[in-house]
Amino acid sequence: SNQRSLSPSEAKLRNSTVKWIQECGAELLFSESKFLNEDSLIELTKALIFGSHGPAVHQSLGTLFDEENAIFYMELLVIVTLENRDRVGLFLNDVINHMTSIILSNHLCRRLRERAVIALIQFAIRLLHKDQAKPFVIHGLQSLLLISSSMLTSYRTLQRQISQGLVELIHSLSSSLHTSTDWLTVFSLLELSATTTSSHSHLNTTPKPTGRGVTEMGVATEVDDDSTDTGKEPTDIHQSLPNTNVN
Repeated sequence: SNQRSLSPSEAKLRNSTVKWIQECGAELLFSESKFLNEDSLIELTKALIFGSHGPAVHQSLGTLFDEENAIFYMELLVIVTLENRDRVGLFLNDVINHMTSIILSNHLCRRLRERAVIALIQFAIRLLHKDQAKPFVIHGLQSLLLISSSMLTSYRTLQRQISQGLVELIHSLSSSLHTSTDWLTVFSLLELSATTTSSHSHLNTTPKPTGRGVTEMGVATEVDDDSTDTGKEPTDIHQSLPNTNVN
C-alpha cells in the first residue's frame, strides 16, 4: 500500500482521534455484548458476519476485500458468540454456516480459513455442553470432514489445530458426546487428520526430524514448520480467543 509520513499536524490529529476512540470504550460493545437486547445482538452478529466474508462475497457486491479486516471482524464475532453462550441459539446457526462457507470456499485466504477452523473447534470446546448449541456445534464439526485431504496436506497447520482441539474436547467434554453420531464425527475427524499427516510424511523422500510429539491417543501434537507457510506464526488454538470460562 502507498504510505507517506504524517505531518506534525496530521500526527497530532491522529493521536487525538485514537485517544478519543479509546476513551469511548468501543471494545465494551463486544466484550460486554451480553447486556444487549436480543434484537441488537442479532444485528451486531449480522454486521460482523458481513464484515468477515471472504473475497467471493465482496466480488459479487463490488466491494473491496481485505483479509486483515476480515480476520479482525471474525475475531470480534467469536468474542460476541462466546460472551453470549447462554443465548447462542439466537444466532449460532448463522455463525456456524458462515464459518463453514469460508472453510469450504475456493479462495486462497489461508489465514482467514485457518481462523474459521479454529473458531469451530473452540465453539465445540466451549459450547458443546449447551443443549441449545450442541446441534449447531456438531454440524460445524461435520463440515470439517468435507475439507479435502489435499487441502489438509497443504495446510498442515489445520491438521495440528484439529487434532489438538479434538483431543482436548475428548479429555474435557466426553460426557457431552451422547450419541453414536457425536462420537463418529469426532473420531472421523481424528482419522482424517492422522491419515493426511501420514500421507504427507510418505511424500517426503528425504527424512528429517519433525519434533512431532504423540499423545497417548496417537495424535500428533506438534509438527515441523510448513515450508509453504506465509511466514506468519501459526495461530495457537489456546491463544487466539479470549479466556471465557465454560459455564
